[in-house]
Amino acid sequence: MTDRSLRLTVLAIRATLAMAAGIHVASIAAPNAQGTWRCANNTYTDQPCAEGKSIDPADARSEADRRAADAATRRARRGADTQEKERLKREERASREGRPAVFARPAAELVADKPAARRTKKKKGAKETEFFTAHGSQPGEASRKR
Repeated sequence: MTDRSLRLTVLAIRATLAMAAGIHVASIAAPNAQGTWRCANNTYTDQPCAEGKSIDPADARSEADRRAADAATRRARRGADTQEKERLKREERASREGRPAVFARPAAELVADKPAARRTKKKKGAKETEFFTAHGSQPGEASRKR
């Protein structure tokens, strides 16, 4: 490679990087110039939409509200991580026992902590059907007693 071709390559790379940086800055500034729109289906866009409203995307919460929301998010994340670890343990136990994890019963220590579900009694004389069937009339038909 000659000196001249090396210089041209370096210049081309610099020009490409400068263009990419300019495009990046322009893409960041563009949505703010047009505003933010909340559309009818609770989606947000930088383009006006039918039945949409222009909104101010600035966060109007106080610092205390932001900290409380962040703390709640961290608690939820910790809870989700704990549940994931428990699920992985149950799956590992099911794998060792040679049964599918989908049908694995929860560990006895987990079941013991939960209260037993109450069974409801059938009302005296009530007919128990095997399937539920909804009866209704078509539009324009007179309803009839069954």
